[in-house]
Amino acid sequence: MNNAAEREVVPRTWKVIQHVREKFSCRDCERISQPPAPFHVTPRGWAGPSLLAMILFEKFGQHQRNPPVRAL
Repeated sequence: MNNAAEREVVPRTWKVIQHVREKFSCRDCERISQPPAPFHVTPRGWAGPSLLAMILFEKFGQHQRNPPVRAL
């Protein structure tokens, strides 16, 4: 029986996550309230945490030397 292993590259998938925050108003006091915005890594930024991690790894992670591996 012959077994062959093959490696394939799966292209990156991109997705846009939209956070919808509804505004609510009180009929009695006519105040408008809204839930807090989700946390952003950078203020008013459009990049999510995983996108920033990928960019930083591609820019800096590929260029570091690996220390020699010692046998125990």
